[in-house]
Parts: sequence; structure tokens; C-alpha cells
Amino acid sequence: MFRTQLQALAACQMTIGFTSGDIASTFDGSPVEQFDAWLPGKEGQRSLWPSRLILGRRFFETLRDHAVPIDLEALSALRSSALAMDVYLFLVQRLYRIGAPLTLNWWLLKDQFGQEYVGADALADFKKKFRKALAQALSVYPGANVEVVRGGVTFRKSAPAVDPVTAKRLRAA
Repeated sequence: MFRTQLQALAACQMTIGFTSGDIASTFDGSPVEQFDAWLPGKEGQRSLWPSRLILGRRFFETLRDHAVPIDLEALSALRSSALAMDVYLFLVQRLYRIGAPLTLNWWLLKDQFGQEYVGADALADFKKKFRKALAQALSVYPGANVEVVRGGVTFRKSAPAVDPVTAKRLRAA
């Protein structure tokens, strides 16, 4: 599954819009400049990993210039749940930049985090799993100002998950 996602990323065109202070920016292009995969040595043998993945310069610079530091120990503590890791990463980048409080309903959250949930009980199943993953993410990001409300989740501006001074010092090292 990881390999399939990596191949899809390498082949995609992407448009990302974001704001930074009073400036609205857009990246429109391919995130991957070059993707080289190992070819199977024998007929029927599958290649496991790409031998090289080179990000496009503009995409890399956009990521670098607008990066939000994450706590790798916190992320590691969530390693048993991909959903909890996704929620943590979402919280870290979104709560740092958010202006006014934002309430996302369960359907929007499901579209972003739980597209694999299908069937009659899809939303109920997703809500149960998401609440658990959110609790896990909040356990490693206690400063996150998040509240489960009727119909969804409200997100409010929060202190960064990693102290900016510490992050700057670590980047310089």
C-alpha cells in the first residue's frame, strides 16, 4: 500500500493553497521531480522500494518555508495507530495557523481521514475510531485546544506542539 501511494504521489499534479500572515500563496505543480524504482530481478518478483525520489525544487521550498515543527517522540508514541498519527500531524499544522475557531462536521472529517469507511454504519464506525485517535493525539499534544461538539469537532488556535525557540535551535544544529 505504501508503494502504491508513493507511485501515485510521484505521478500526481497538485495544487496547494495556504495563507501565511497577510499573504495568500498557491503551489501548483508536481511534487516529485524524479522517481526511480528498482526493477524486479526475476519474473514475477516485485520491487519493494524506490531507489530514488527527488522532490521538485518549488515543492521542496514551499514545504521548507512553511513547515511547522513536530515532536518526533510524540509521533513515535502514536506509531501503533496510523489514524492517530494523521490526526496529530493535522492538529500540529492546523492549530498553529488557525484564525477563528473552526468546527468541522463528522462528514468532512470522514472525507479527510476515513474514506475507507463504507456501508450503512460508516459514519458511526468512523466517529468511534476518530474519537479514539483524537484522544491519543491529544495525549501527546496536551496544549491542543480541541473540543468534540455535537455534530463534529471544534478546533481553536493553540500553542505550537514544539516550542519555536527549541525548533529553531535544533534546525541550526
